[in-house]
Amino acid sequence: MAGGFKQACPSCEAKVSVLEDEIGKKKECPECKFRFKVEAPSKDKPADKKPAEKKPSKEAAVKAKAEIKKAATEDKTSKKPASKKKNNTLLIGGAVGGVALIAIIGAIAMFFMGGEEPAPEKKKGKRDRGQQVAKSNNQKAPETNPDMPPEEKKAEPETPPMQTAATPKKDNADPDISNWLPNDTKMIQLIHMKGFMDTIPMRAMINTPGAFNRDDFKKTFGVALEEMDQVMLARSAAFDLSQFVQSIPFVGMMAPKGWKMAILRSEKPFDLKILEASMGLTTERPVENIKWHKVSVPLDALSTTLFDFDPQKDKLSMTLVDARTMVLGTEAKMQDFLAKDKAKPKKISMPPPPPMPMADPNNPMPPGAEGAAPPAGGVKPAGEGAAPPPGAARPGGEGATAPPADPNAPPMPMPAAPPAAVTGNQYQTLPGRFSKAMLKIDSEVNAKFKPIITVGMDIDEINKLIPSVATAMGSMKTPGGAPVSQELISQVKATPKLEYGFLAMGKFDQSEQAIGVGIFSRDRKLGSEFIKLIFPLVKKMPFMFKELKMDVAEATEDLTGLSPDGTPAEGGPGGAPPPMPVPVGGEGNPAGGAAKQGTHGFVNATAKYFPDIESMGVFIMADLKLPPAIANEFEKGMGSSMMETRNKMEVGVVRANPHAFAKGLNSYVKEKKAFPRGTAIEATNASKFGLKMPPEKRVGWLAELLPLLSNGEYQAFTRKLDKTKAWNDPANLPIARIYIAEFMHSAPVDGLPLVPSLENPGVTNFVGVSGVGRAAADYDSANKKRGVFGYDRITKVDEIKDGLDKTIAVILTPQNRHQPWLAGGGATIVGIPESPDALEQFLILEDPKTKEKYGIAIMADGKVRKLTSKVTPEIFKALCTVDGGETVDSLDSIAPVIKEQLPAS
Repeated sequence: MAGGFKQACPSCEAKVSVLEDEIGKKKECPECKFRFKVEAPSKDKPADKKPAEKKPSKEAAVKAKAEIKKAATEDKTSKKPASKKKNNTLLIGGAVGGVALIAIIGAIAMFFMGGEEPAPEKKKGKRDRGQQVAKSNNQKAPETNPDMPPEEKKAEPETPPMQTAATPKKDNADPDISNWLPNDTKMIQLIHMKGFMDTIPMRAMINTPGAFNRDDFKKTFGVALEEMDQVMLARSAAFDLSQFVQSIPFVGMMAPKGWKMAILRSEKPFDLKILEASMGLTTERPVENIKWHKVSVPLDALSTTLFDFDPQKDKLSMTLVDARTMVLGTEAKMQDFLAKDKAKPKKISMPPPPPMPMADPNNPMPPGAEGAAPPAGGVKPAGEGAAPPPGAARPGGEGATAPPADPNAPPMPMPAAPPAAVTGNQYQTLPGRFSKAMLKIDSEVNAKFKPIITVGMDIDEINKLIPSVATAMGSMKTPGGAPVSQELISQVKATPKLEYGFLAMGKFDQSEQAIGVGIFSRDRKLGSEFIKLIFPLVKKMPFMFKELKMDVAEATEDLTGLSPDGTPAEGGPGGAPPPMPVPVGGEGNPAGGAAKQGTHGFVNATAKYFPDIESMGVFIMADLKLPPAIANEFEKGMGSSMMETRNKMEVGVVRANPHAFAKGLNSYVKEKKAFPRGTAIEATNASKFGLKMPPEKRVGWLAELLPLLSNGEYQAFTRKLDKTKAWNDPANLPIARIYIAEFMHSAPVDGLPLVPSLENPGVTNFVGVSGVGRAAADYDSANKKRGVFGYDRITKVDEIKDGLDKTIAVILTPQNRHQPWLAGGGATIVGIPESPDALEQFLILEDPKTKEKYGIAIMADGKVRKLTSKVTPEIFKALCTVDGGETVDSLDSIAPVIKEQLPAS
């Protein structure tokens, strides 16, 4: 084109019109605003001209073929994918921080959470992501050319064969799992699982009885938690502003909206057969020749919590992109991931250029390199044809001196540095600035501590929180009881526009706790506002920690004083006094310097401008060493929080379905050929003066069903239960505080908190029937009015002479706080009164159509029946005995069987 031509933007690949006089200059892409260097158009001659020597002819042919393929590829990918402008972000981690550290993290969350040119991506052939590919019998192998360069030989065929995750050809997993992040990702959470296993949050999750069981993860995925390498969570979610405001000053999980995705990288291959059984996978019609599966069985509680999926709202699906990498996400996003991205989201950002080797000021040229520039003074470095330095021996003669160097000689060009291998996650599928922010986060945090968890968020929309936060601050008070100053509130209102936030957690065990939070913004005023607002708080940290008898040092660093071009900015030399960082000394200290580091760690606040990404960054990082007593209390508190999370999850899955309970009971009866003893046998030393422990103090019969519920999820808790002690004994209390979904027909009564405590144990709706009479649980095995359950007796199946199908084993009762599921006595066993209105107290449900009251009974044969007013008092009493000798006719008409309603797929 005369006077101009088009060049592809290295970031978004949009065609940009440029003029010839712009060659060598930087130009901004009108689509993605990325500035790139304009290069001269290729003037290579076609290879079909007059042939020269044989070897150059082949090279020219290959080069021409590569250019044709490059042009075709650019033509197909030149359209920029439409961005989905959703309100997205998610707060994470509620459980990472110390007592005083949470306060400072809450402060930054409350007050604020509101370039180097990338190297062009190679176009030769498609990158092999290690997908498992199986060739069909009639598929021909692509023809190969012995003169073709290796890149062309590895190129995939035009039509990719069907992906089959079950029979991978070899383990060829891409080390960069961020390559599967969708382009519209707004929140990322990266967990390095091996390091995470020893952290206080993970210990609280898997070591607290009643919280989560680590074995459940292996049952679901076929690999243990310790065998996982990385887990990367991606979200496109809007802030729930009301929940966010309520969560201040804590950093907690919030209800997300939009799609969710988890990318799991294992150290060993996933077994599709195990996944099919544990997750109820159904193989769907391939999309873009890629196999994928719907998940019909809910994930275990631990995985659900780790990946933040909602077991009731999120319909999940999965695909294996290679033998060791699973993509698990909400169904709608999976369709988009496969159809639009073909399981390979487009790279819309380039990896950073490899770092240039550091030049030796005394010898800028690498040893042995030719053509290097001479050092200062014009003396050429030693090498072939180079003059030795003054006073040195000449190469050709002993004691000879070198001739004077020509001071007017132009410096010789530096040799090109060999390309450096790019390691780690590069986030190339994220938008340019988000990708750069994530890489900057990695580099900044790695300079302080090695992160185990890194969370990056596009927090632009958090600016909407500023008015709400400022209003909330008006009603808050400082630790001393004084109201928050209006100056501080005004500073919050004036907070500049925010872009990206992060949270990083390093070593976080009983010995050390490292955590950092930060924000990036193009608005440089962020730095000055942060300095005014946060630096004074950080300086007070030693006094706050002193109340806990901790010696914690503080440091503040003002590194905002330089403009991107390196000239002094406002507030630097020539204006206000220059920035004066306050260092802290000691090993692992982020600031350096000679000051003494605190015995129990340090807290550091930094405001820093990054010219390469044209952003201001503000950070609070802490590396604490909590005393053992405080660390233990902190872990216990987190354990209680994990139990509450688990309880809420259990209550959330209650769907008025008695069949889950009936299946557990029926499994026990089939295995034991008997029903459980009503209460456990207490230990000998529990007796006092020959008196037994009363039934209401003992462990009840429902504990026997625990191993049979939720696919064995409670087996670990069962092993920790001491049935010889009281149900509310300190040894058993952690188990008693668990809410079990199968033991509840409806959510707990209004006002019953889910916080685990002695006053708030897990409750149940189901009680065993002991027979007719208030004292029926004490009847012996010869009493004709006895029922299935007794405090000290076991009813065998062959003892039920009236028939399993005509004997009520369990009945639904109104739920109240006096019915702990782990307790014996009247909490889990009931005797049917002999009064004519005996049935009425059990008719606790209402038919929405007929408004008729009814009840639910689980029969000894495992069937669930509906008890209506058609059941007379005599028939009801007959159904509650095991050997009464009564005859009950037409049971299906007066107490019809309730069929299980399976959830819609």
